[in-house]
Amino acid sequence: MPNQLFGPGLYIVRRHSPEKGVDHVAVLDVGNRSGVANWGSCAARLLEFTPDGLSFDPCDQAGGWRFEKQLTDERAAATRIQFVLRTLGKPYHLTSNNCEHMVSFVESGKPMSPQVRGALMAAVLMVTVVLIARASRRAA
Repeated sequence: MPNQLFGPGLYIVRRHSPEKGVDHVAVLDVGNRSGVANWGSCAARLLEFTPDGLSFDPCDQAGGWRFEKQLTDERAAATRIQFVLRTLGKPYHLTSNNCEHMVSFVESGKPMSPQVRGALMAAVLMVTVVLIARASRRAA
């Protein structure tokens, strides 16, 4: 994903992690729209949250990232990026504080994870089906 294709702005980017079977999301900052100090000479930085922690490093253009959308309220998103960087947030947790939670917080101020919500709904559905099947066998 060459950042030369993007003008200055804040973007949500995504890449699939085949070894984990899930998508990983991050915020791409082209042109220091977040206003961080000591930006350096790089054109773009990627704000990522992984089990290894939070990073805001120069963008790896060969990382398999694909554009998802541009953030429209840059001022609010920049303020939230500054907050995340200043506080470093809570430790990474797969179901309650992952990369999707961080990105949705930067975008909207509300930490959410659609992948976790979908997985939980699938698990509830599976348990429900098993319980109904057991109840049917007992009734027969």
